[in-house]
Amino acid sequence: MAVALLLGAAGHLDRAALVVVETALGIGGIICVCRGSDSTARRDFGERAFVPLERLLVATVGGLGVAILLKLARTPTTDYDSLLYHLTAVAEYYQKHSFVDLPSLGMGSGFIGRYPFGWEALSTLFVISFRDDFLVTLPNLVAAAVFAISTYLLSLELGARRLAALAAVALLLSGPAISILMFSLHVDLALAAFFMAGLYGSAVLARSKAGVDAGLPLAAVAVVCGVKTSGLVYGPLVLATACVLARWTRRPPSSPAEHAGPERVALIFVTVAATWVGTFWYARNFIDVGNPVGDVQVKVGNTILFPGTLTREYLRRTTLLSCFNVSEPHDWAILFRVLRANLGLPFAVLAALAVVWRPGQLDSDPGKKRARLVLTGIMAATALLYCLTPFSGGNANTGFRITPWAREGLRYAMPLLGTLGVLAALGATRLGRMLPLVGVVAALVAIREARGWYLHSPALLIAAIWGTWLVVDYVRSQRRPRSAFSAAIAACLLVVAFVVGSLRLRHQRSEERMRRYGSVAAFVETLGPDEVIGHFLDREPFLLYGRFIDRRVTWVPSASDGLDAWIAELRRRRVRWIAVGPLSAGWKRRQADVRELGWIKSNPNVFEPVHGRGKSDETTFYRLADPSAVPHSARYFGGSGQIGSGSKP
Repeated sequence: MAVALLLGAAGHLDRAALVVVETALGIGGIICVCRGSDSTARRDFGERAFVPLERLLVATVGGLGVAILLKLARTPTTDYDSLLYHLTAVAEYYQKHSFVDLPSLGMGSGFIGRYPFGWEALSTLFVISFRDDFLVTLPNLVAAAVFAISTYLLSLELGARRLAALAAVALLLSGPAISILMFSLHVDLALAAFFMAGLYGSAVLARSKAGVDAGLPLAAVAVVCGVKTSGLVYGPLVLATACVLARWTRRPPSSPAEHAGPERVALIFVTVAATWVGTFWYARNFIDVGNPVGDVQVKVGNTILFPGTLTREYLRRTTLLSCFNVSEPHDWAILFRVLRANLGLPFAVLAALAVVWRPGQLDSDPGKKRARLVLTGIMAATALLYCLTPFSGGNANTGFRITPWAREGLRYAMPLLGTLGVLAALGATRLGRMLPLVGVVAALVAIREARGWYLHSPALLIAAIWGTWLVVDYVRSQRRPRSAFSAAIAACLLVVAFVVGSLRLRHQRSEERMRRYGSVAAFVETLGPDEVIGHFLDREPFLLYGRFIDRRVTWVPSASDGLDAWIAELRRRRVRWIAVGPLSAGWKRRQADVRELGWIKSNPNVFEPVHGRGKSDETTFYRLADPSAVPHSARYFGGSGQIGSGSKP
């Protein structure tokens, strides 16, 4: 992410600069590894071999990962927010080779353009590599891997058995809430993943007291703050955890001295990169608009530190704590349906296991007991933060009440689910002889849920991974020397399989793109690359960029004066086509008040309808006529802008 921010800030977010920087980083990393000693580069964890049930769970997690990779490679996203601004930001960064301000989209949501777009910047690197959106959501799979590994390692660090930790991870990754985030460009999974990584890094730092181990929590906090504004709360929570654990944990008698040489250089490098990633977007906002968090009002007491259109009072009304009425049975019924549909059976099993555990049990290590108490407090804190997160309960469109829309806010609970997974692993460990049964149940639940995602043959992939593991173990047991020739052949076969597989998947993605995006995607492909498309009240502007993200797209502003001035502004922006709709629910109710829509529909000699039926639930393309082919403005309907019943949105 630091590389993407560096290139974007320098205006060189392109393939050549990316290759140069990544090559330099690779060479530097190789030098550091080669100069490091074996004692610091390798750590003996002393773990026993995996038993069959543990292998089954590892194969289950691996099979889920491969199945998810195949699906996200061949399936374009249809998520509302992704098509509205996440992928639109990626397309703009890719075309402009730098970070440009996103428009307000004409929907009263100008604050979106001031979000931290660190995760979108990272996704842009994959668009640069493939020249289309083939693997634009691959960072989500990376985030899921970080989420799983961090949860697993933190569970072991706190005293959970390996089988219990693997079962908890399998249940976590198979939940419907994870699948929803996996195939969109929402950043909540990334925030939760690096939040858990920061907690694990804090536990390791408290145990080792080695300065070099501070790199992981620092990097994790930087990513948490750099991908989402709420990271400004979760990041300090990680730092507070590190301080508390360090204060409560005694320094080991044989603690090594501070590492010198490459490890100290690496720590300095990580600290600088973390500062850059964690502060970039907020510093940019402060320079541009005088408010680090964009349009969000920052108020302490009665003093407004930074003005903004999103007031504290409004944001408070959108929280789950404000929208939910504990004395209203209707609210409880809606909440239960949302939790059942979006968290499902894996969450129920995790919650049941978490109820079993007790902080003071499992072992007599006082350090781990304190750490488990801290984790209990962190889980309570993440539950409270979820209830206090803006838009976790509703918004103005829902009347600031609990509705089925609350499922959209459920993604803000990802950090809570991560801590719940760790507590579930500790609870499963306490079950003792019943732990193997928990492992079997976790594997069966994960496979069942994966089928609900319409993943491609997850059970077959799990069996293939398990079988490959057995073959590798058999080959190792023969103790035959491996030749360089056989290793090279195996590497070549993997490369060929990757190339052939990617070509097949890209072809499938192209077909699926046309099927999911419909006639809009097909029509855009017929337009010339130099013809500018203006989008107006379009909730899916990313579709206008085309398959290879090579179409020129611009935002059509609202009219400040009359129709003549608005047409002149369109021509100044070289707009050839205007894409109107599909309208959001709010604009459907207010479309009669949007005078620009009236102008477009009432002047077919100026705005010629070419594609679409003009309905609010689809995209309609209008061609802006050449000036020489347009009659005098007096013939326009409302040519002077005097449309009495309209008002500017």
